[in-house]
Amino acid sequence: MQGTSNSPARALTRPASPSIASLPASSVLFLSDALVGLAAFLTVNWLQRGVISAQLEWEQLAVFGGVWLIIRAYRNFYPGYGQSPQTELKIHVTTTLSAALIHLATTFAVHDFDKSRLSLFVFWIVLMVVSLPMRWIVRSSLIHMSAFGRPVVILGAAKTGEMTVEYLVKNPTYGLKPIAIYDDNLELRGGNLCGVPIRGDFEMALEERLA
Repeated sequence: MQGTSNSPARALTRPASPSIASLPASSVLFLSDALVGLAAFLTVNWLQRGVISAQLEWEQLAVFGGVWLIIRAYRNFYPGYGQSPQTELKIHVTTTLSAALIHLATTFAVHDFDKSRLSLFVFWIVLMVVSLPMRWIVRSSLIHMSAFGRPVVILGAAKTGEMTVEYLVKNPTYGLKPIAIYDDNLELRGGNLCGVPIRGDFEMALEERLA
């Protein structure tokens, strides 16, 4: 359906329920990263089992793995709604490198770098390589179970609005689910874009948002 309104399209999130609905997805993605960190730790120590002094300690996993998760949470990586693939990749790389540098600098400062440097490098390389694909797999499962994403409404049903709705519907990994469209063009009321209903004008959008 082609709109004739000249109103620009904007996405408007519901104020209350999305934050509650996003908690399960955030927790699952956080747990996924934590399990990848544990798997990386166990893998490194298994590979280094013949060199006891080169193994990582559980305290290092708890402290620096925790730092890694906290930095990612601070960057809104859990659940990461509205982030493009490029932004997601950038956050993944920068947060992992930041935590790795903190770990390496701390280890060097306490004069424990020589005996554990190989383990450290392998640990963070494994995290860098494995955690993002695992995130994609987990997120795909959440999308399949309709457990990923927050509802949004679109302001404007013109060409830009149609393109916005179509893009969000076809790319659920963004986590933004259009549930309604509002436009001041009364001729469009009762129609739909990509299956998303055009409910009414902008004033109705504000009334329903505040309701």
